[in-house]
Amino acid sequence: MEDIRRLLMNQFKHKRAMLQIATWDICPLIQRKLEKSKHDARQCSCQWMDETSFEVDTANGDRKLVNIGAWECSCKLVNIGSYF
Repeated sequence: MEDIRRLLMNQFKHKRAMLQIATWDICPLIQRKLEKSKHDARQCSCQWMDETSFEVDTANGDRKLVNIGAWECSCKLVNIGSYF
């Protein structure tokens, strides 16, 4: 049990030292997720429908309706209002 505690303490010390010299603006994990989302978004095509609605065609052939005025998406997986 003592060996595990010491191992964890050394890991914490190492991570703390690395964070002290870090120069990034956002967490690397979040940065990777953001880069993946940006890459996936490049595969989408957006068509304007009316003043507040857009039709988005994805790379895998799905078609989604996004209503900016009502802050909703037809996929129901994303709450657009939570991002703004």
